[in-house]
Amino acid sequence: MKEFNNQELKIIKYIKEYLPFREKHILSTRELSVEIAEKYNIDINKASIAALCHDLGKRYKDDEMRKIILENDNIEYPKYITGALLHARVSSIITEKEFNIKDKEILNAIESHTVGHGNMSMLEKIIYAADYLEPTRKLETADRIREKIFIDFNKAFLEVVLESISFVLSKNQYLSDKTIELYNSLVTG
Repeated sequence: MKEFNNQELKIIKYIKEYLPFREKHILSTRELSVEIAEKYNIDINKASIAALCHDLGKRYKDDEMRKIILENDNIEYPKYITGALLHARVSSIITEKEFNIKDKEILNAIESHTVGHGNMSMLEKIIYAADYLEPTRKLETADRIREKIFIDFNKAFLEVVLESISFVLSKNQYLSDKTIELYNSLVTG
């Protein structure tokens, strides 16, 4: 497994201070992201940073996240857009401002890890998939798909997207237009 560099160690220190309740999930997502990236010849350093930073926004409550987004993007989200959707953008903002990471590929992977979009890069797809598939989640479907991700990435990725959509629908929650766009892009290829 890839050793942590100084930048990653700073991010881990931040996680331990502000997100101890997410540390196991984040580190597990990072490990799986690096494994998948290595398998498919994607930059493992970018995968590692993006995975470590993907949930940094979860330290804030919904109202605080809305305020951070408003201050940075001048966008005001309606109340039905909750932390599950807000934290990805906030995590990207924290990554850029707190750790001076300007790499758009990394920032995009962080920002798209919850809803996706129709034109995702391989790095974005890896972070999206690893977030769902990492072993500490203890989901039967994740256990089944996790092995497939190393055999047929595209087929396994579609399964992850379908599982994510099913989960949102089962909770009667808002389904982002970007997720619908992602699904349609995968099935029309």
